[in-house]
Amino acid sequence: MSAVICGPMLRHASPESVTIWLALDSKPNTIDAQVIKDDGSIVGKATPQSLNAIQAGKQLFFYRIALAPVNASGGIDSDIDSNIDSEASQFLSDTLFHYDILIDGQNLAALGLLKGECYIGLTEGENPSFFLPAMQTNILQASCRRPHATVDGEHNVPDQIIDACKRVEVDGNDLAKRPSQLFLTGDQIYADDVALPMGLLCSKLASYLVGDEVMPNPEPGGLNVVPSDISLLTRDQYIHSGNGFTTTEQKLHLMGFGEYVAMHILTWGGGGGVGINDLPTYEDIQSSIPQKKVTRGPRATRILKPIYSEGDYQRDCKIIGKFLSGTHYARRLMANVPTYMMFDDHEITDDWNLTKGIHHQLTTNAFSRRLVTNGLSAYWLCQHWGNVPEAISAEDIRNISDCFVQKSETALAKLEQGVMSRYWAYNVPTNPPVLVLDTRTNRHFSQQGLGLINPQGFALLRELIDTLKPLEATTLVLLSPTPVYGFSSLESLQLGVPAEAATVFDSEPWIANEPSMALLKQELAALRELKHVVILSGDVHYSFGRLDRDVSTVEGRAIDYYQLCSSPSCNIAPGHALGQWVLEHVLDWDVFHKKHTQYLLPDVGDHDIGDRVAFITSDTNVEAVQFGFDDQGAVCPKSAVLYCADKDRGSYEWRYDLARPNLYVIGVGKKSYADTALA
Repeated sequence: MSAVICGPMLRHASPESVTIWLALDSKPNTIDAQVIKDDGSIVGKATPQSLNAIQAGKQLFFYRIALAPVNASGGIDSDIDSNIDSEASQFLSDTLFHYDILIDGQNLAALGLLKGECYIGLTEGENPSFFLPAMQTNILQASCRRPHATVDGEHNVPDQIIDACKRVEVDGNDLAKRPSQLFLTGDQIYADDVALPMGLLCSKLASYLVGDEVMPNPEPGGLNVVPSDISLLTRDQYIHSGNGFTTTEQKLHLMGFGEYVAMHILTWGGGGGVGINDLPTYEDIQSSIPQKKVTRGPRATRILKPIYSEGDYQRDCKIIGKFLSGTHYARRLMANVPTYMMFDDHEITDDWNLTKGIHHQLTTNAFSRRLVTNGLSAYWLCQHWGNVPEAISAEDIRNISDCFVQKSETALAKLEQGVMSRYWAYNVPTNPPVLVLDTRTNRHFSQQGLGLINPQGFALLRELIDTLKPLEATTLVLLSPTPVYGFSSLESLQLGVPAEAATVFDSEPWIANEPSMALLKQELAALRELKHVVILSGDVHYSFGRLDRDVSTVEGRAIDYYQLCSSPSCNIAPGHALGQWVLEHVLDWDVFHKKHTQYLLPDVGDHDIGDRVAFITSDTNVEAVQFGFDDQGAVCPKSAVLYCADKDRGSYEWRYDLARPNLYVIGVGKKSYADTALA
């Protein structure tokens, strides 16, 4: 019997088709799915062509099942089954639907996915559900979810994905409050910073799903590298700056395709039974842990000591165990809210393509190129494939199988070329429409500074924008993993450091190349009715909102840009205490010669912040954004809520009025919408 090892997850959703992504550990004899109304009638069926699997390992089968209204999925005759409603050509808007999946004739209930702690519906015993609003009134955004993040080295930071799921559970039947889209804006996994227990679980699951893999040696003529033979604590022999890797956790880095897939699966509440109880004892792994010489005793005796102690292992097991115990909430959230994603750097490796030198090393060294290919292939199948309705060609499906089942080097070389030359941006033609930027793969390295999109990328982006023109939208949701309008004071610090220190300070804001930023705004201005751009971003490990008015150079139109940054959902920046101090004390720096930079000033409710002005936080958070109508009946941003949590202070909310915002203006101070003209 095939086991569900990850999912089901709602992905791209439209009135014509709703997509369900899931992964199984074997190919079932039959698989099917259906959409059900509250009265029990079947209003959607799986399209036959979507029931074909992509086999990406000996025990790894990906499905992306497209559910279409019944008369659009093959003209099902209602006389055959009296429960089938064949009248609708589209799924009705603002209507609650449930869905079911049948694997070898067993539905979700029979598979045990609707009961117990890890049930996937919003209520135990109930099938997962969704709705398609006429307008996306409520959406969620989140980023940066790191399994072993702690504040004090001992206690997990609050995972805000858990609280997000609990809020959706409460609002499940209230479609006016329930979110209809979830945007994950980057760093859905951390491949370059892996706690040893999590790494061991990834290796175990990868071995089951994909088996042994072979990677080229970074040194020409050297023996091939087998990731499963390389201890997680000795990977710095391959993961180092000479090969293009800048992570500070060089001993703990994913390498194989199976490991990348396993990290996605475990982070999202899957695993096919692989969990914290499968970890070996410290005694079982002690012989594989490198040792170091330390001085001990009054005679300064030099002895050998493991670089990773039993106490370290027990601590990390506890932290990872706590994180994994909450991942079923992530699974439940994504089973009930259509989810869209874009990578940042940690899906592949820290500082991926940050500088021209790093880009060169990662694309020319055979080992590094294969590692990037493994990470991108996992992203393609686990994340991107569900973002868009386009199918993976039969040739690509065969090639993926040849790569990871047959282990063909010829197929892997072809896959490398394909995934590393692709530009991963996409759009979602909902109301309001969404444009998702790939700010990692097609970068521009010039004397003007780092451009996050190069000319070729802009050409492809222009095509995506052109397809949105017929919608005549007044509001656009723009997903940029790196904030378009960052926190200026910290960005000025980033840009002021020498080039050789760029990786330490993650010096990659949009403002690093103002012509590139200006070109982005110019391309967006091609949407002739556009008045508002709501930018969703993560990456930076602090959260804030900004408001900027840009007067288009094309025709003098004013476009308001609302930068909403939500980061992290489950992480903490290095030097958290120092970072928070900086955030609270450099607010009025006049940077980039823009004295009137405007930050959104939230209503902090009962959250005690003392006498200081608060519009930026580094506590874990997710953000909800609401849309409404302006006086002319056009769609516009209405409000936003930043749901935050701190280990000591607990949960709190920051509420933003986006229609009539309160602002903190650099060089001026607090201003309300009523008495402040947008700069």
